[in-house]
Amino acid sequence: VFDFAGLQFFKYLLGFTTAFIILHVAKRNGASISLSLMGLFLISPLFSLSYSPVRAQIFSHLFSAYLFYRVVTDKQKFSFIGFAVFFLIGSLWVNLHGGLVAGIGFAFLWLLGNILQSQKFHNALGSILALLAGSFMNPYGYHYWQGIFDEIVVPRPDIPEWWSIFKSLNSNEHFGSTVHLGVLILVAFIGILVAKEKRLDKILILFFSALLASLHIRHESLFLIAFACFVPVMFEASVLKLKIQLRISGTAINILKFAILSLSLFVAIPILNRNILNLDQEKNYPTQALRYLREQQFSGNILTELDWGSYITWQLSNSSKVGIDGRYATVFGAEVLEEYFDFLYARQGAADFILKYPHQIAILRSETLGSDILKNSTKWKMVYHDSEARVYLTHDMVEDSVQKNIIKDNKAR
Repeated sequence: VFDFAGLQFFKYLLGFTTAFIILHVAKRNGASISLSLMGLFLISPLFSLSYSPVRAQIFSHLFSAYLFYRVVTDKQKFSFIGFAVFFLIGSLWVNLHGGLVAGIGFAFLWLLGNILQSQKFHNALGSILALLAGSFMNPYGYHYWQGIFDEIVVPRPDIPEWWSIFKSLNSNEHFGSTVHLGVLILVAFIGILVAKEKRLDKILILFFSALLASLHIRHESLFLIAFACFVPVMFEASVLKLKIQLRISGTAINILKFAILSLSLFVAIPILNRNILNLDQEKNYPTQALRYLREQQFSGNILTELDWGSYITWQLSNSSKVGIDGRYATVFGAEVLEEYFDFLYARQGAADFILKYPHQIAILRSETLGSDILKNSTKWKMVYHDSEARVYLTHDMVEDSVQKNIIKDNKAR
């Protein structure tokens, strides 16, 4: 069992391994080390947004990067070892994160590209079959796929990371990273045209990962990985064209590459420094509020933020239960989710939510609109607050606590 430090170490180990694979793929694809590093620096939002907390999608990043390595190094001769590796990956992936669906989708695009270009497709087809076979190595068997389908089609209009790129641009949520994503999508397709990329499978992967990222910015990580794997060689081809057409010396080209690398590093440093270099739990979770609950020995049914639920379960699993967490529709019904977000954003009928369900404790962000509903309620009392969170208890729990303290005092006398 990992404590927080162990989880952080494991997260960064996976992150650096993913970054190394991406860099290696770009080099194997034909890019120089400088432009391969450029690609890695340009996708810095991947590491800032996905690795600041601890999220299971980091496994999908690792496995997707490996899949792209196989796409780049495909010799079109069937490999039994490759099939076995993909079966093992599928068996792990299915139990670690739902991104396996995207992996199978990318493998299908690899297959489709080979077929359309009349190339041998043994490895691409083998990867699909191996991933599919591995996907049944889960506790639910074929029912897993029904659950995945339900997760894919469930709407998430109230979760900013599931917004489209266009909705994000019209709001303050993820605005900077959304602009960054839009620029990289534009750069990728300009690169395809200028470099005259011939491999259709890479073009298809870039196109559909960009489409997924545009529909839901949560999927931007898939496009960013594809970008860093496949686009640097397009820069390489463009620089080579420039060298030939303008008869530029090799020294000048190296200076140009260094300048591009420096510019990409200049873009990356402030983005990475925002989150990934910070090891403090308090930047992402209500650690002080939970410390208060433990000190006061409060426990019960907790109403909290969607992205805090899993952390609170981890910290208080022996004493309390949360009303919602990142498992979303897998565990919580559509009606509950709709009512929860109505409360969170203080919509019509929001007050009914806290009456309908047996919450005893609420841990909410200070700026959450639903927090004010509890603050103004006669049935709840705010007992703790800091810059990150507010803690509310039902008046019944407050009174019980007072009575218990009185009993303790009487016994002490």
